[in-house]
Amino acid sequence: MVDLRPELKNFLHQLPISVGSVLLIIFYTIGFIGIGFSENPYFAYLTPINLLVSLLILLLYHPVWMRQSILFLLICYAVGFGVEVVGVNTGLLFGSYEYGSVLGSKFWNTPLIIGVNWILLVYSTGMTSNYFLRTLKPILKTAIGATIMVVLDFFIEPVAIDLEFWTWENNIIPVQNYLMWWLVSFILLYLFHTWLFQLQNKVARTLLALQFCFFGGLNLLMLLR
Repeated sequence: MVDLRPELKNFLHQLPISVGSVLLIIFYTIGFIGIGFSENPYFAYLTPINLLVSLLILLLYHPVWMRQSILFLLICYAVGFGVEVVGVNTGLLFGSYEYGSVLGSKFWNTPLIIGVNWILLVYSTGMTSNYFLRTLKPILKTAIGATIMVVLDFFIEPVAIDLEFWTWENNIIPVQNYLMWWLVSFILLYLFHTWLFQLQNKVARTLLALQFCFFGGLNLLMLLR
């Protein structure tokens, strides 16, 4: 049997307009319209599916599969999910918060999908840093990338609270949340830049831009209500 996967991968990478980027733009546009302009909570409950589909598209465009690539994904999920488990059950890391039902099935009061979200954000930030900050040393790319992730979280938090992804004690987002986000992001991004070096993934850059547009746009709509 002929293995068509290399030919398919080469075809996808050589297209002038990435099919993966177009699909992500369509998905996020539908989600933005559904959540931003509809009273139907159905769209918010599709978030876990959207995250899984986004991850699938992202990894389809991963340029080179090495042992480090797989290990990074596993570690990123484990660390991301692990800090959320500790955080939500103790309040010691990010502050006192709890997850709602929107993000799906939970284990130890933590949605299983949250580890996927950490992979998406760290991977897309790392790949974007590799493209725009390619001349910088890994430690500098890591610090800038972690800061970008904190800025993104600043836009995510109000939307997540409004959609009942999670809630904070007294409805106040503590400063330690952003500090811990930066620290965890720094650790995972440093691992990314140490293991994956200068790899490029153009779809990852699209995904990060869409995250900012999606949550930034929803924040704007919330202010205009």
